[in-house]
Amino acid sequence: MYRHGWRSSVFNIGNVASLRTHSWQSSCATRALPQAEFGHQAEWAKLLLVLDRLRPAPWLLPRAQALFDFTVAHGWDEEARGLFNRMAPDGSLCDDRKAFWVQSETATAAALLGHRTGLETYWRWYDRLWSYCWDYFIDHEHGAWYHTLTRDNRRLGEEKTPVGRLDYHTLGNCYEMLRVVTP
Repeated sequence: MYRHGWRSSVFNIGNVASLRTHSWQSSCATRALPQAEFGHQAEWAKLLLVLDRLRPAPWLLPRAQALFDFTVAHGWDEEARGLFNRMAPDGSLCDDRKAFWVQSETATAAALLGHRTGLETYWRWYDRLWSYCWDYFIDHEHGAWYHTLTRDNRRLGEEKTPVGRLDYHTLGNCYEMLRVVTP
């Protein structure tokens, strides 16, 4: 995960460095060092919890919690709500847009963590994220989720998943959430 001896305190808990080329170079337009893509941190937390449900192992839950906790601690926008896309190794944001799939993956991870641990903090994150998605990402008139918002939650366009193609993030995550929020 770390190339050329690079280390940063915000990444030392073993987060998933993402957005790499086949030669493990950063794919960021600025060619910065590895980045934390908050959606992938949350997606891995969710996947570890699914794995824990199917094949329990003692390391899975604490790792999922660490990935989720990192995501909300560093990615949550306290001013306008929502999770940003990415941060650089120095802790600064290198992409302050907000993508639908990042919110979806993180809400699902929160629900699975709430169910698995019984801790109210995860349910509060689930409620906060779902409320945010409902307010800004979901098209209540025509269906589906808008893809990308600005830092202040304005849509960058009307783009949604094209007709005839399902979006696995929202569909799969709704399925996972329903497994734990319905009696």
